[in-house]
Amino acid sequence: MTDNKKIAEQVLRAVGGAANLKDATHCMTRLRLYLKDDSVPKDDEVKKISGVLGVVRGGQQYQIIIGTNVPKVYDELCKLAGISATFYHAGLEHSTRDERQTMWQEDKVKVMVATNAFGMGIDKPDVRVVIHIDSPDSIAGG
Repeated sequence: MTDNKKIAEQVLRAVGGAANLKDATHCMTRLRLYLKDDSVPKDDEVKKISGVLGVVRGGQQYQIIIGTNVPKVYDELCKLAGISATFYHAGLEHSTRDERQTMWQEDKVKVMVATNAFGMGIDKPDVRVVIHIDSPDSIAGG
C-alpha cells in the first residue's frame, strides 16, 4: 500500500519545506510546485523518493511525477504545508460539488484544483491567479 503522507513529507523536505513553497497544484499524474528558490531541490535526490517516478522542470514549475495517486499525495502535501486546498470536477457527486463550491465561495479553501466544470466559480475579487494547464476551447471555458 502506498504511504501518500510519507511521500508528501519527503517531497516537502526535498523542495525546501513549506517556507520555499509559493503555490502547489497537480494534474493527472504530477505535483506542480511553484518554488521561491528552484535551486533548492536536487533532482537526483527527489527521484530517489519511493513513490516518485521522475522530475520535470519547466514553465516556472517544479513538476514531480507521482502517478495516479497524485491527488492523495497533493492533499497530504497541502496539509503539511498549511495550504487549504481541494479539487473539483464533474465526476464528483452533486452534493460534494455543491459543498466544495460553497467552501470556495466562503473562503474556507484557498486553492481549488479544477476542471472547467468549476464554471464561473472563479468570479471572486480575491483570486490572484488562474493557471490553465491546457488552453480552453474558448475564453468562456467551453
